[in-house]
Amino acid sequence: MLTLLFPMDNTQQNNKGGISPRILTANKTDASVTISVLFIGNSYTFYNNMPQMIIDIANSDPGNKVALELQSITIGGATLEQLWKDPRTLPALKNRHWDYVILQEQSTWAMFDDNRKKTREYAANFTNEARQIGAKTLIYQTWPRKQGTSWYKEAQFASALKDSNHMQSITASQTKFLADLIQAKVVPVSDYWMFTIDQHPDLELYDKDGSHPSLLGSYLTALIFYRTLTDRAPQETAYIPAGLEEMPAAQIKKIASYGKN
Repeated sequence: MLTLLFPMDNTQQNNKGGISPRILTANKTDASVTISVLFIGNSYTFYNNMPQMIIDIANSDPGNKVALELQSITIGGATLEQLWKDPRTLPALKNRHWDYVILQEQSTWAMFDDNRKKTREYAANFTNEARQIGAKTLIYQTWPRKQGTSWYKEAQFASALKDSNHMQSITASQTKFLADLIQAKVVPVSDYWMFTIDQHPDLELYDKDGSHPSLLGSYLTALIFYRTLTDRAPQETAYIPAGLEEMPAAQIKKIASYGKN
């Protein structure tokens, strides 16, 4: 049985965050193990219903023997500090068994020292709580803003960043430092993004704002999480999100399965 706990009612669909008590299920009767996962993050997690994609990927992979239970606590633009202080977060973390807690920080956290310190503090807080219930922490390494967007010219970032490769380098190094500090594992989503951008520039991973993921970008992200959680390459999954063409979806599946490791 695959179980999904995720905002899916009329007020919290697709590109809106939140937490929902309603449980949705999808049949997976031949699973040999169940893994429960709590996502804590913002729009880079909930955009295009990315957690729902993970469920659909798992459910349509004929060789998958892992049942997944997913819940998401998400607030648009939120930092880990804000999520920690939200009254819904800790009860959701403590009141259920989780195998993994996935932390997704606001995407520019690594650019400035004050933000880094805050991230380390609250990531450690979440990790300590997770350990008390026997859960492991995963750090969701997010992608840089799209090259050529006006974001790189804004005064607060222009002094700290050169381009998207520079932002990727800073984010990756700071994420590794954070993971080592709190003894967590990195889910290197941005590495797969940068590999795709470099090797397949025709595949558009960004939404129009140059920050959030396109449907294809969310699909790639979901495939990477599926691979991480199940330790299984997603090449055989039949699921393709509605609105994606078969050819780019097939390329993305191949990248997620055999591309950047």
